[in-house]
Amino acid sequence: GDLGSATTTSKVRLSRPNLYRIEWEMTAVGSGGRPQQSKGAAWSAGDGDFLFQDRLKNSPTRKMPDLNTSLSRVTGLPSDVAKDFFGTPVSPGISNAIISNAKLLKDENIGGDDCYVIMSSAPDVGLGTSLTTIWIGKKDFLIRKLVEAIDLTNMKMPSDAKIAAMLKQEGQSATADAIATRKMQIRQEQAKAPRMIGGKKMTTTKTHENISANPSFSKDDFVYVAPAGATP
Repeated sequence: GDLGSATTTSKVRLSRPNLYRIEWEMTAVGSGGRPQQSKGAAWSAGDGDFLFQDRLKNSPTRKMPDLNTSLSRVTGLPSDVAKDFFGTPVSPGISNAIISNAKLLKDENIGGDDCYVIMSSAPDVGLGTSLTTIWIGKKDFLIRKLVEAIDLTNMKMPSDAKIAAMLKQEGQSATADAIATRKMQIRQEQAKAPRMIGGKKMTTTKTHENISANPSFSKDDFVYVAPAGATP
């Protein structure tokens, strides 16, 4: 059946080394067709890292320990953009999207910008297929759009030879015990995967618009004013 959909709109403002203001609004529509809305923000104007989430009624605004922790609480595209911009050591963002078997497709135009279009597929590790298509602006080489399509309908256990090659690539010994252990791990991941994405298939589309590179900012531009009653 229809598992529903979610649409997130965000505004991202970033300045190195550690100033940022990320705001988002999400509308989720479940299988019943009733929309649920939420919004949040993560920011730092140089005096600490803060997070606001309106769904947390008791304490919607909290002070975060650091930049990495704050970004880890921001879901999806705005988090990916910020992680790539700041080069954070956790959960690489969009820059890691193109994985393997990349091929160049026909150029396309996104929002008035001519783009290179590249498609790649993730290595087969027994968890179905994962295709990533990315649109890169020809003038500035900035990412304009990214589509990730996951299909779990045909998950198969890789052969022993393929698992052995995977282990060797990871710098591990491809012993019989190691192969058996990896098979057990793959079976566990195969059982969990549909629950993680809410079904057998999932497509995520991320679009970047109104990009401005190297604008002039003051620290005040990174201050987010949380709604009344939502102070830390």
